[in-house]
This record gives sequence, structure tokens and C-alpha cells, in this order.
Amino acid sequence: MDRIALQQYLPLHFEWFHRHPELGNEEFETTARIRDILNGTGIEILDTGLETGFVARIAGKKDAPVVALQSDLDALPLSEASGLPYNSKNEGRMRACGHDFHLTTRPIGL
Repeated sequence: MDRIALQQYLPLHFEWFHRHPELGNEEFETTARIRDILNGTGIEILDTGLETGFVARIAGKKDAPVVALQSDLDALPLSEASGLPYNSKNEGRMRACGHDFHLTTRPIGL
């Protein structure tokens, strides 16, 4: 994906994650969305039995040190009053902690 396409692609995901916040251990839509994004990219999603969140393996082309990436999925129990065009659709929940940014920049693998 070229830089211009990426600059258009990432904000769409950021806004979706911001619009659909879920509290800890309730991140079912968030988990499904990230799995959908990664599906078909060659990134292996490991079977861990987790209901929310997951572990994935991004294999390199040669043996190298292991690098681990972690991203938080959860939101806070707050009502959003930001007035943003992509305001939270889930009453009493808001990704005010920056996890919408983490989700966009880390697990997408781009």
C-alpha cells in the first residue's frame, strides 16, 4: 500500500474504533473488526481461546529477533461530549484514552 492510500485508509479505521468503544472484556466488535482487517494479509492469528483480543504472528523473511507489539482495545465508562463527527455511538463509553489511536497504528500491520 502506498503512502497516499495509507493516509486515507488509517483515518477510516481510527474513526470506526472511536465510534464503537467497548469496555474491558467486552471488546467483541473491536476484536472482530481487527480480525477482519488482518484477514488475508498473511498475518497468522493464533488460536488462544480468547473471547476478546487475540495473539497474532507476523513472520519475517529471515530469522531475526522477536519483536512483540501490544495494543489496548478497551474504552472508558465515560459519555462523550466532544462533538466530533465520529462521536461515540455507545452511550456511556468513550475511547478517551487514546486506544483508538493505538488500534489504528499498531495491530493493523501496515
